[in-house]
Amino acid sequence: MNSPLYLVTGASGYVGGRLVRTLLENNYRVRVLVRDKYKVIGQPWASQVEICEGNADNPKDLEQALAGVHTAYYLLHSINLGKTFDDIEATMARSFAQASEAAGVAQIVYLGGIANDKNISKHLASRASTGKELASTSVPVLELRAGIIIGSGSASFEMLRHLTHRLPVMTTPKWVSNRTHPIAIRDILYYLKNAAALKTPVGKIYDIGGPEILSYADMMQKFAKLSGLPRRWIILIPPPQEGLLSVETAMSLALSKISDHGVETRWSDASIPTAPWQKAQGDPEWAGETILRDHRQVFSEKSAEAIWKQIEGIGGEHGWFGADFLWFMRGLIDRIFGGVGLRRGRRDQDLLRVGESLDFWRVEELERGRRLKLYAEMILPGKAWLEFSIEEKNGKTLVTQEATFSPRGLGGRLYWYAVAPFHVFVFPTMLRNLVKRA
Repeated sequence: MNSPLYLVTGASGYVGGRLVRTLLENNYRVRVLVRDKYKVIGQPWASQVEICEGNADNPKDLEQALAGVHTAYYLLHSINLGKTFDDIEATMARSFAQASEAAGVAQIVYLGGIANDKNISKHLASRASTGKELASTSVPVLELRAGIIIGSGSASFEMLRHLTHRLPVMTTPKWVSNRTHPIAIRDILYYLKNAAALKTPVGKIYDIGGPEILSYADMMQKFAKLSGLPRRWIILIPPPQEGLLSVETAMSLALSKISDHGVETRWSDASIPTAPWQKAQGDPEWAGETILRDHRQVFSEKSAEAIWKQIEGIGGEHGWFGADFLWFMRGLIDRIFGGVGLRRGRRDQDLLRVGESLDFWRVEELERGRRLKLYAEMILPGKAWLEFSIEEKNGKTLVTQEATFSPRGLGGRLYWYAVAPFHVFVFPTMLRNLVKRA
């Protein structure tokens, strides 16, 4: 007789991907439901699970995914789908609950968010609503509510790390003084794993957290201490009076958005120029922001697949296609000044994922087989990116490599021109050897 089957939704996400591995380590049979199977094909556990490709809002896909399932883990959210994400989440949860009931699922396990305050965010309110919708049928729902999750790669930890590393002095809103109940990702997985071993189904809500209750500011200071950084100075911004923001507060918020790459729209996104002297491409002189680039292209007889394999394998043990000594020295200088240097390496020597670290870069965008964009996390007087893209043209493969730098003030510009002589050697060598190695 086969052992029980467990369905993990959201397996391409942060918690879901780790939960699958944990369940497999405990010899559970696992099926995953993902919108795009290629998002999990690169996982080391991919060959050990049943992969069901489909959408959680499609009844037929749910019927297929839930067939024969004993326990279903609900780890889905739709916060990136616009302002009505809460309605979308509620509808999706309701459909999942109904499909689970029809399939005879014994237990639903849902990871939500702690929502005990009177005034909660729309996101947390939606998390609570999702739990209610999941529990709207006869299938028992075990809802585990967690606060900030601390672990490598988690959104909360990455934001904490990013702010603490980059800003020795921070102007922050007053919410950083609010007390929170963080929990380690390992403890999250412990609770979720043991939910699979329940002898009888459970239909209750439990708040889960670590042993400490502390503020986000406290966590920043703890992170700084563990990272060998000096204590951070945190300046609290008072709330706006009469609902209006001061110019200083508006500037601080704008700078924080830029620092976190959270700029949603930009003046140049408009299709119609805002001034008669604005050019169709590029910023006008009055825009204030300068973008410096090193742009190179080459046509190759090599296949796009062969070249992409080299692009996705860049860094780590594979190196940077020539001039590795100069990259090593740049990493050493970064470490001397308190940066991350090259010591982080790669998680996997052949495959990348969006959001993971790569030496002193981070994978910002990835379209497998077409485009890779890296964001520099070394200490710089500005922001830098390195991007590779490939496309087939006239029977050949066009490879594009572009280094982009947005300088911060005069120091940033001086830095770019100071290292420009090295660029003349590093970037052509990198592109040439990348194609050659393919």
